[in-house]
Amino acid sequence: MSYNRVLIGWIFLTGCLSTTDHSVDLEEGIIQSQGFSLLTFHHLRPTQVVHVYIEGDGQPWINDQIAADPGPANLVALSLMKKDSSASFYLGRPCYFQLKIKPGPACGPSLWTRARYSRQVVNVLVKALLSQSDLNAYDEWVLVGHSGGGTLAYLMAQQLPKVKKVVAISSNLDVNAWVAYHHYAPLDQSLDPTAIEPAKPLKIFYLAGGKDVNVPLALNQHFLNQINAEIIIREEYDHSCCWDKEWPGLLQKLDLLGH
Repeated sequence: MSYNRVLIGWIFLTGCLSTTDHSVDLEEGIIQSQGFSLLTFHHLRPTQVVHVYIEGDGQPWINDQIAADPGPANLVALSLMKKDSSASFYLGRPCYFQLKIKPGPACGPSLWTRARYSRQVVNVLVKALLSQSDLNAYDEWVLVGHSGGGTLAYLMAQQLPKVKKVVAISSNLDVNAWVAYHHYAPLDQSLDPTAIEPAKPLKIFYLAGGKDVNVPLALNQHFLNQINAEIIIREEYDHSCCWDKEWPGLLQKLDLLGH
């Protein structure tokens, strides 16, 4: 079952890379970091700012069983990146997209379940970005994450000097509140953004859908107030739909393009 779902997800991903619309062309790659192979896509161009996109958690569990591969089928971050005219870089998470990266012995189920936001995962992603000379040529990095990808983006930003802004879309930034709300098994090997002290000063844009039942805005409201986040709500959107409809204009409105 999990293999079929991952395969469907990969077909969806390759479909996302088609150029039948006005989206940018993306180049695919695989980079190494801390013993992990990470799938990447990029569209680098001469701007001052580069946007780094991080996907959500996918589906770590299937019918109460740990998935062999969390392989996200709904690639929200990639869909947004396709609409981005700025320099952009899509960074795959450790052990995700296993049909493409051929995971090694470092991969284990904890990295997409209990430890999905662990210090190890954060360090793998941070060091992957820092190792890319093409990215280091940019003056500023903006991290953009959907769902759990936004949680990782916030955690990563603490270690990345060039990151001053994070865009978190439907993200479970208050991890413990989200776990309790859904009665999930504790993510006891993961970091929680609400527990970081002292946190690096960041400009946080939080995008919330009024119909999001996975991460209702109320779960994050207290923490978002604490970090003085700018909250943008679309009452008709849910957890995954439909920020791509307005993405180019929204990036411009938030002054994130940095041409």
